[in-house]
This record gives sequence, structure tokens and C-alpha cells, in this order.
Amino acid sequence: MATFADLEAEVKTIADAFTSINHYHYGERNSINFADRTKTYPALLFDSKRVSFTNKRVSRNGLPIVKEYNCTLFLMDDYNNAEKASKELADKEAELVAIGDQFWAEFRTRTKSTSRGLLITEFSGLAASVRDSQHNNKVVEIEYNFTIEITNEVCTLGTFNY
Repeated sequence: MATFADLEAEVKTIADAFTSINHYHYGERNSINFADRTKTYPALLFDSKRVSFTNKRVSRNGLPIVKEYNCTLFLMDDYNNAEKASKELADKEAELVAIGDQFWAEFRTRTKSTSRGLLITEFSGLAASVRDSQHNNKVVEIEYNFTIEITNEVCTLGTFNY
């Protein structure tokens, strides 16, 4: 029914459709700086290096039919020197939190049942921090950790020649 690629495509679909997110990237955390030099913020990064999974249920023939993935998303926005003159950091963070809340509301709506093979089972780990970017401005960043079950009923046995 679904694969990890379907999960990544779902996140991308929501990010691309969401008018408050201007850039989406799947890759290593630092790769967002190099993936698209013309990107604009806010940006959503699906961290490819922080994905892990366990087989939660297997079929009678031993193939996994439900996997549980632990994933991390970063929602980022720039807080440049010009903006610092008119906006407090707390206000900037509040704007980003609101965008994150809207993204996750849509994500939960689209993954609240197993009919599409994706079921969010845990959502936690909200932590905001300010980090230096490569251009001497700051990036406001929120890290989201979530767990999702992926049902894969189309997995077939491999061919083995002994």
C-alpha cells in the first residue's frame, strides 16, 4: 500500500501546496544551504540522515507488512539583520510556530487512518533554536520529531537460487 517514498512524497505534497512554505528539501540537514541557492524562506527540510525504522508486524511468510519510521523535520525561517530592527526574536519564532502548527494540522488530517498506508502514531519534540547561517544572518529553526506507521501489503518474496 505505501512505502517510505510515499511518506516523503506526502510531506513534499503538503509543503508544496502550503502557501506559507516557500521551499522544501529532502536531504541532510546542512544540504539545504547547497541544494538550491535561490531558495526562499520559510523552508521545510526532511532530514534524510535522521530516519530510522523498525518492523512492527510481519506476514505469515516473514515479510514486514507494517514498519514504524522515526523521522525529523526542520522548519526554518531567516531572521536577517534588517528584520531584527523591527521585529523581536520571540515574535519571529511565534510566526514560525504558527506555520508549523498549520503544517502539522494538515499532515495529521491526511495521515489519521491507514486507508492510504500512512498513520501518524506519535508527534513530539518541539524545540526552537536560533542558529548562524552562512551569510551572517540568523536562521530560526524548529525541529519536529514524529513517528509514523507505513503499511506495505504489496511486499513479495525474493528469488533465491541455492
